[in-house]
Parts: sequence; C-alpha cells; structure tokens
Amino acid sequence: MKRRSFLRSGVVAGLAGITSPAILAGWGPSPTASPASRPKGVPDPPLRLHHAENPRGLAPAAREAIVNALPGASQYGSSARAEVTRAIAESHAVDVEFIAIGNGSTDTLRQAPQAVGKPGMHLVAADPTYGDIFRYVQPLDARVTRVPLRADYSHDIPAMRRAVAQGGSPALVYICQPNNPTGTLTDPDEIDQWIEEADQENVYFVVDEAFHYYVDDPRYRSADRWVHRRPNVIVARTFSKIYALAGLRLGYGIAHPDTAERMRTLWAGGISHLTAVAALASMEDGDWVRDTMRLKDEAKAITQSVLDELGIEYIPTQTNFLMHRIKGELATHQERMRDHGVLVGRAFPPMEDYNRVGLGLPDSMEYYGQVLHRFRARDWI
Repeated sequence: MKRRSFLRSGVVAGLAGITSPAILAGWGPSPTASPASRPKGVPDPPLRLHHAENPRGLAPAAREAIVNALPGASQYGSSARAEVTRAIAESHAVDVEFIAIGNGSTDTLRQAPQAVGKPGMHLVAADPTYGDIFRYVQPLDARVTRVPLRADYSHDIPAMRRAVAQGGSPALVYICQPNNPTGTLTDPDEIDQWIEEADQENVYFVVDEAFHYYVDDPRYRSADRWVHRRPNVIVARTFSKIYALAGLRLGYGIAHPDTAERMRTLWAGGISHLTAVAALASMEDGDWVRDTMRLKDEAKAITQSVLDELGIEYIPTQTNFLMHRIKGELATHQERMRDHGVLVGRAFPPMEDYNRVGLGLPDSMEYYGQVLHRFRARDWI
C-alpha cells in the first residue's frame, strides 16, 4: 500500500515512523483515557467514519449558491423549490408528476407505506438492512417478516417471494439496493422478474437507492424504469450521500403519478430555499461528482489493502462504506477506535461481529489503517 498521502497528512504527521511491533503495542491510550492524555497525532475532533457521509463536504458551487441565496431565506415561497423538482424529474427522464419531494430519503420511506399501505399489511425486508422502514409501518399495525441475506450478502429474493406468498396480502416489499449496511448489490434481473410477475394490486415495492451513485457493478440498473408501467413501485433517492447535503435534508421518491400524488399529500412541508439552491448547484457540478467517486475509489483501495494485509475478513462493497470482521465486543471496538481518534459505525444486528466503517478521504483511511495495525499488535482485532 502506498503511504505517500499518509506521510503528507498534517492530521497524522505525528504518527509517521511508528512502525515496529514493540512500539505499536505500547502506543495508544487506554479505553478510559482522557483527551488530554492522547498521544500527539490523534485526530481531534475524531475522524467521522461512523456515518456514510461524503467526507469532502459541500461542493464549492453549493456553498457559493447558499451564500448568494441568503437574502431570500427570509422570504416565503421559492422558485428554486420548483426548479429542483424539475431538475430531478429531468435527470430521470420523467415529468414532475412522477416526483414526490421529501426531507431526506427517510421521508420518502415514511410517505411510501402510508401512501400505498393498508392496516395489517405485511412488510417483507432483508435482515439486516436499513431500519427506518420498520418504524414507518408501525402506524399500519403491519406484520413484519425479516428474511436473512444469502451467503453472498445479497437479498434472498426467492425466500422473500415465498414470504410474500405465504404471508397473505397486501404486502410491502422493501429492497435496499445496494444494501445498507452490507454494501452489497442484489442481481437486478431477480428484482425485475419479481416486479414483472407481482400482483400490482396487492404487492408493493419500495426500492431504496440511496447509494446508487457509488455502484460500479456493470449489472446495476435503477428500478426507476418501472414507474411508467407499475403504480406499485416506488424508488427512494437522496441528496445526503454523493452531494453531501445530509444536514440540509433533501430526498425524493420516483413513482407512477397516481402513487406520487398520494405521497405528496403526506409531505409535512417544503424544503428550505437554501437547500433547493444548494441541490441545484450540486446537480450541475459533474466534475465534483466525478472527483468524489475517484477519491472514494482510492479510499476503498487503501482500506481493502490494509484489511487484506492483516487478513481481516470484509464484505466487498458497492457503496462508500464497508463492513469488516472484528474481534470481541463491538462496543469495546468502538470505544478503542474513539480513543484513537476515529468514530466507527453502530451495531447492525444480527451482524454483531462486524463493524461498518465509512470511507473517508484517502489520508483518513491511511490513518485508519495504521490504527488497525496497532490494534493487531495488541491482539485487539
């Protein structure tokens, strides 16, 4: 693994040259160490690898757009809100009637079951997967079936189909593509075949494509191709990931106009003027997206190289995060990482012996790799 960027980084300059096992074994604070006792070079504030964020932050064009739009933040109404809806629709080659805006894609996941659901409906989802959908079906008194992932960590579509057939109707099927937290892709042919054959009146699909920008598997295709012909398909997207607007909250659903209209009636309120102008500027900055993808690929290569070097099992990812095997309790691993200046992901039951780590900038992942080496020297991982 190349170390040039690691040695250049001011964040980790104090760690350069610490390589021998004897030194590594003695380096680092105890799990209960105070910040003042941390050795030189530990990032403060810690590296944010616990969420699947874009570590670059807002695109410069988005920052500039927000500053320029500040005078309009005190006014009711915003033409930018309508403009961003039109821009989203154009990006999917659909009319605006197919788009239902939300405050992040989690808002779309809230709208979807209420728009198509019925009391006592049956939710079928993978296990593990992104968890918000389970909360949003509770007002419907939904029955829930969690179907374990296959050995390759893809959705077990045949088993999910059996669960729908055996569980009665109506059914809501949630597919996270690629899946969170595993970062894995499910064969689009399997998903398409199920949508094609499903009863449109009784089986509804919510396909969560929050991480679609990061996918490099040539098999991948969006489920948005179904919304023209199937009112029972809703695709969820977000501006929180590649566009780094997680704190500004913008997501949307793509659905047949009849379904999208029902979702729009469930929207709690409009997005802010500043969110709209930032989103428009981000969508127009193709170079920013390409550079983000390039840096993500570099960070992934660095991380996987360290994991391979240490013989740590990990799940190949199609996202900007990955899961790797840990030793011992996840809470202990999180605490040790935090003491070493790194925040890592939460628990995702039942995969308690894995940890999800976001892919930060390349320099951050160089540092993360050094911490893993130190953990190995102390038999912590």
